[in-house]
Amino acid sequence: MKPALCNLTPRKRGLSASFWLTAVLLVCMLLYFYLPVFCGELPFGDYLYPLFFAAGFLAAAIALSARKLYTPLWLKLLFLASFLLAAISSALDGTDLTHAYGLLTVLVGLYCYRKDPLRRAERELLLPLFAVAVGLLLLNGVPGDPSLTLPAGKFNPNTCGFLLTVLYCVCFSRYLSERGLRRLALSILLFLLQLVYLSRTALLGSLFFTCAALVCRTWKRNSFTAPTVCGLLFCFSLLGVLAAFLYSEVLFPLIGNGKIVILGKDLFTGRQTIWNGAFKAIAEHPLFGVGNELNRDLYEQTGNVLMMNAHNQPLGTLAATGLPSFLVFYAAFSAVGAAPYAGAYGERAGRAPALFLVTVTVMSFFDIYFFSPYNFYAILIAYGLLFARKEA
Repeated sequence: MKPALCNLTPRKRGLSASFWLTAVLLVCMLLYFYLPVFCGELPFGDYLYPLFFAAGFLAAAIALSARKLYTPLWLKLLFLASFLLAAISSALDGTDLTHAYGLLTVLVGLYCYRKDPLRRAERELLLPLFAVAVGLLLLNGVPGDPSLTLPAGKFNPNTCGFLLTVLYCVCFSRYLSERGLRRLALSILLFLLQLVYLSRTALLGSLFFTCAALVCRTWKRNSFTAPTVCGLLFCFSLLGVLAAFLYSEVLFPLIGNGKIVILGKDLFTGRQTIWNGAFKAIAEHPLFGVGNELNRDLYEQTGNVLMMNAHNQPLGTLAATGLPSFLVFYAAFSAVGAAPYAGAYGERAGRAPALFLVTVTVMSFFDIYFFSPYNFYAILIAYGLLFARKEA
């Protein structure tokens, strides 16, 4: 059998656009983590630093897949509307552009991977590189309780756990489709490493993907249709807002100062206060949101910058960009995630990409992923690896 690299010669078929896109994402992911560590914070980093990486990624994505950018008009309008609404929201508060570039980058990345998927041989090369990149990032992570104060230049255990989860999803999916003791051992190792970082959200994501993948293997192959996947993604997105409402506005007042301990940590660790503030912001600014000014008063009182992080992606999108942007983004996200399952191609797309996006959506009930390059670069890389085309 020829090694994987033998099938990657540009003279034969050329490398796919997704191959170059994944390479760009891998470099961006490492730089985004390590540049602040070695170079310190850049001047005006809140604006220039993330926009630099976003611009580089978007330029690469569009340029490398330009010959593939034919799409239905309704999808073009969704992309345009999502970007414009998010941009308007950012312009009105005058302080933040990260929400606009984060949401747009996710949509463009998912779309480009669908239009020109990785070839099997390309995946064989890129998956080990992704594993190495995750390993390099974990070297600078701090194991233990995510609520503890981080040393300077160290990465949050929740972020480390999330990286392990996305890599686990890819490896476990490979095991289910191709079997092999080595793939099973690697999947088990990645799952057990979650216990080092004690991220409950990461453990939830790994368990959810495992159970969903095993259950879906009992379903008929044609059960994953575009309307089904689109409906699942959009409903789970709405469920994220509902879960936050029930948690902060119903359950917490009902229990009062009681405790619900999971993995040695109280379930009520501040999210109820953050989410309560988010719902107040939504009531006061329903159309255009509050940008990155969420819970500014709590931040000024406590000095804890985490108070301005919604810790819930659907709720954070709604509070930051407003109801129109929220609906348009998640409609576009659901449509792009479901597009591979339309028509005859649906059976060849496999179930893993859709299950992975649902898993990420469920995990985002407790954290922000699409506003953070730490996370959405890894999400897009994992999605591309899961979506690699099946060839003989």
